[in-house]
Amino acid sequence: MTTESMLPLNQRITAPTQLSLPTGFEGVTWRPATSADLPAILELDRAVEAVDDPRHVTTLEALTVDFAASGFDPETDSLLAETTDGTVVAYGTSHAEPEASSVVKAHIPGAVHPDHRGRGLGTALLDWQEARAAQHLAASELSVPGWFSTGASEHATSPRGFLTSRGYGERRWWMELTRDLSAPIPELPLHADVRLESLTDNLSEATRLAFNDSFRDHWGSQPTNREDWEKYGAVSTLRGDLSALAVTPENEVAALVIVSVDPAQWEAAGYTYGYIDLVATRRDWRGKGLAKSLLAQVLRNLKAEGLERAALDVDSESPTGALRLYQSVGFAPEAKSVSLVREF
Repeated sequence: MTTESMLPLNQRITAPTQLSLPTGFEGVTWRPATSADLPAILELDRAVEAVDDPRHVTTLEALTVDFAASGFDPETDSLLAETTDGTVVAYGTSHAEPEASSVVKAHIPGAVHPDHRGRGLGTALLDWQEARAAQHLAASELSVPGWFSTGASEHATSPRGFLTSRGYGERRWWMELTRDLSAPIPELPLHADVRLESLTDNLSEATRLAFNDSFRDHWGSQPTNREDWEKYGAVSTLRGDLSALAVTPENEVAALVIVSVDPAQWEAAGYTYGYIDLVATRRDWRGKGLAKSLLAQVLRNLKAEGLERAALDVDSESPTGALRLYQSVGFAPEAKSVSLVREF
C-alpha cells in the first residue's frame, strides 16, 4: 500500500479511550513513574543489561535525558511495577516522536527483571504500552505508516522471542563497529571549499539542520526538533571539542561527526573508547569525501585524548554505503542489535 492510498491514521487505528493499570500480580503494584524513581529504574536496567546486553551500561544521566524528552509525559506515557519493598521489577514507556512526517512512531522500550520473568509481567507491560501507543497513533491525521517500535541486542534472545511472538518484525539490524586507535590513521585533507571546525554553541543550530537534511532518506528517520537537540547538546558526555564539522564560507554545516566519551561504559567493554554518535553529510555535499576526512580527524582527536578505541553503530542497510565508509578507515564489526517494529 502506498501512502497516497492510505487513510489517515486516526481513521485506521482503533485505540482505547482510557487505560487501566495491570492487576492480579501478588506483591506487585503498578503505577506511572516519576523522576524520583529513576535510581530504582537504573538498578532494573543494570540487572537486565547483565543478562541481555552485557556490553552496555545505562547511566542515570541518560535516563534523565529520556525522561525529559519533548512530548513525553511520565504521568501518561510510563508504567512501572514495584514490589512491596520498593524494588522496580518492570518498567516501560510509550513515547511518540514529536516531529512525525514520513511515519508516526511510538517507541515502546520495556524491561522486566530477569528474576521476575515468567510471571506475565512482560505481557501486562506490553499490553499497556501498545494500548498507549495506539492512542498516540490514533491522534495523528497523517496518511502515513504507523509504528510500534523498540529494539534489542542480539544477545537478548528472550525479549526478542517474546516480541516476535507478538507480531513484531526484526526490521533492521545495526552493527556496532570498533576501531583500534593504535593502528595508523590516514591523513585525509578536507575538501578545499569547507573548513574544519569543532562543535560549538554558535554552530549548534546549523549542525542540527545539516543532520536533519542528511538523514531525510534514512530508514525510519524523522527530523530532530530544536528542543531535543539542545538537550542532547547539554549532556555531559558529549565532546564538542573532539567532534568535527565541515563548514562552508556561509557558515552552513556541510558534514559532521559528533563524539561522546562516557567512562561509565569502559569496564563493560573492556577498553577505553570514544563513541561516534552521529555521522552525516548534506545530500548536496555527498561524494566529496567529507565524512571520511572528518572521521579521520575524529580518530586522531580520540587518540590524542589517550583512548584505546573508537566505536559507532551503523544501519547494516544504510542507503549511503556507510558500512563501507567505516570499514575503509579501519572499523570492524563487534556486535549487533535489531529494531523490532509492528507496522500499521
